[in-house]
Amino acid sequence: PEPQNTHSKSWTPQEFYASVYSPPNDAVVPEMVERKVLETDLYPFQKRAVTWMLRRETPSRDQTQNWLSFMPAKDANGEACFVSHLEGVVCSATHLDAFEEPKGGILAEEMGLGKTCELIALMCLNKRDSTEMKSEHTEADTLTKSRATLIVTPPTILQQWKDELARHGPGLSVLHYKGVSDVGSSKRGAQDIIKDLAERDVVITTYSVLSKEVYFAVDPPERSLRKRERKRTRPRSPLVQMHWWRVCLDEAQMVESGVSAAAQVASLLPREHAWAVSGTPLKKNIQDLFGLLVFLKYQPFCNSSAIWNRLTHQYGDLFKTLFGRITLRHTKDQVRHELRLPPQRRVVLTLPFTQVEEQNYKTLFETMCDECGCQPDGSPLTDNWDPNAPALLQKMRTWLCQLRQTCLHPQVGGRNRRALGRGQGPLRTVAEVLEVMV
Repeated sequence: PEPQNTHSKSWTPQEFYASVYSPPNDAVVPEMVERKVLETDLYPFQKRAVTWMLRRETPSRDQTQNWLSFMPAKDANGEACFVSHLEGVVCSATHLDAFEEPKGGILAEEMGLGKTCELIALMCLNKRDSTEMKSEHTEADTLTKSRATLIVTPPTILQQWKDELARHGPGLSVLHYKGVSDVGSSKRGAQDIIKDLAERDVVITTYSVLSKEVYFAVDPPERSLRKRERKRTRPRSPLVQMHWWRVCLDEAQMVESGVSAAAQVASLLPREHAWAVSGTPLKKNIQDLFGLLVFLKYQPFCNSSAIWNRLTHQYGDLFKTLFGRITLRHTKDQVRHELRLPPQRRVVLTLPFTQVEEQNYKTLFETMCDECGCQPDGSPLTDNWDPNAPALLQKMRTWLCQLRQTCLHPQVGGRNRRALGRGQGPLRTVAEVLEVMV
């Protein structure tokens, strides 16, 4: 039958945020979460978030049997089977039972609500068992089991992560991984470095390092036409030679496409648990979520764009169920009563233009109006003026950027610097710029 829940257009970010999970205020927090594991006390909503994350990492059998799109049916012989209209398949109960839902999810707390603290608490509460470290791993015998959590972060907030770990979890052993090139220049052997990574609690690296690792994450292609053997073997990235206990992508919207070099390496990393962390998981539209599912290895959505398109356009309830299951988000408005914040004070300081600066801004504004086909008051110069034309919108955005830059400093921005006769040279002081303008 045709799906009952059709959705004729693509989902909006507001609809996505309305479908994510937010623990109720009266949710039960287990005793282990109530223990003081950090140097900083968690807020009540943070304890509820950590409880949910622990549940995602240790799912019960009842959770894994709650299949998203399959419904029970009978085949032609009267035998029990399961049907998924979304995936377009029929399978047996045995095949369905073999599926394991990925452990982890999307932590999408609003910015400023302490995602870092929640992750550090999770690292302290759910560590890899030492007996499991010594056992063989079924995925690949060549992998080295690690108890570490690998954190991938933008370079701009790398130091912030180090500071937060030292402040909230000083007992955690932290290592900054700088890439294969750093391993090659090290006096230690590759196996010693892998052993060191495996014994750490936290390993931090950046997206730029991850992008470079793509060339060392997979074996080079075989070239049978070459008669002589390769004299030098390509080094292998330590990141893919280990089975990580947990992999966390901070600012996970960096891999929303799922096809960038960093996204490819992130999806190759062997791990037990995976977390995509972002206060803004959507940058453009609902398609940004596809890359997060690729990283989480959430089948079948991560390996079939056709199924993903059907999910986002035809199966509204399943879309809500999926992201309501794997995504958690609090907003400041929801937890306002639990936050102990000092009263906010806002002081507005106005800096008026000098006469020369004002004349410069006015000249640029009039030039913008002429190029965009409107009067300074916004009225059109011609009857057929279309403010929604793509070319005109782009031109307006360019001018808006230049005018904002001019408000800060007459020479800020490429166009302003060229107009004042200083292309790639250092910025003049405002006084020097005013002399040139006069």
